[in-house]
Amino acid sequence: MSELIDVAMLRTLRKARGLSQEALAKLAGIDRTVVARVERGGQEDIRLSVLLGLARALDVSVEKLVKAPQTDSGQPPQLVQELAAAVASLDTLAPEFQLQLAAIINAYLSTRPDRAVAVRAS
Repeated sequence: MSELIDVAMLRTLRKARGLSQEALAKLAGIDRTVVARVERGGQEDIRLSVLLGLARALDVSVEKLVKAPQTDSGQPPQLVQELAAAVASLDTLAPEFQLQLAAIINAYLSTRPDRAVAVRAS
């Protein structure tokens, strides 16, 4: 199951806007099967363009769709808050900078033994 996308939030937002998976996919510029896999939690490799497209189509920030890990106290760690702010501003960056940032994040994630999800730039 994907640990990056909050699938319950994605489904809730889609249904609240009265969108089918197909309609959301069209608005996001992605294939309907991708939306279906993401909502099932079966999309382990999320492209940055998919994440940005879904957020734009649902008129929410990327942060709203991404799960924030919790510390033992139940609060998101400071680094997560800083990354969430950076992710929220991704769509304002030129595509080449989005690619560079995705590469940096992937390089970091690849060093973690618990890595479960990869972020791919479009």
